[in-house]
Amino acid sequence: MYNDINLNKFFSNENLIIMKEAIEDHRASLDREPRSIYGKLLSSADRNIDVNDSLKRIYLYSITHFNKLSEKETIEECYKHTLKKFGNNGYANLFVEDTDYNNYLKELQLLLNNKEKFIERLKDIITKIK
Repeated sequence: MYNDINLNKFFSNENLIIMKEAIEDHRASLDREPRSIYGKLLSSADRNIDVNDSLKRIYLYSITHFNKLSEKETIEECYKHTLKKFGNNGYANLFVEDTDYNNYLKELQLLLNNKEKFIERLKDIITKIK
C-alpha cells in the first residue's frame, strides 16, 4: 500500500504513513497496542464474529499448511491453535469495545472449555466442507 504511486495523488505522505502503520498494527498476534486509533479501529473491524466461520478458516488453514497430518491430528492442531489465540489467556487482543466480538469470544471460549463439544462442532463443519 505504502509504495502504491497512485495513492500519492490522493493522500499526503503523513496520511500514507498513518495508513501503513494501521495496516501493520491490525494483526491479532501483535504483541503491543496499535500506534494509533486507526490501527485499533482496523484491528476491530477485521475481527471475525461468527464461530463457525472462524472454525472453518482455522481448519482450512491447517489442512493447507499441515497437510501431512491425519484428520485426527489436524483437528487437534485446530483446537490447540484456537485455544492459543482465543482461550482465556489468548493473544487475540481487542483495542476497541465491541459487543459483537465480546459475544463471539464468550461463545468460542465456552466451546474451548469443552474439548469434546469443540471437536464435535468442528467435525460438523468439516462434513459440510467436504
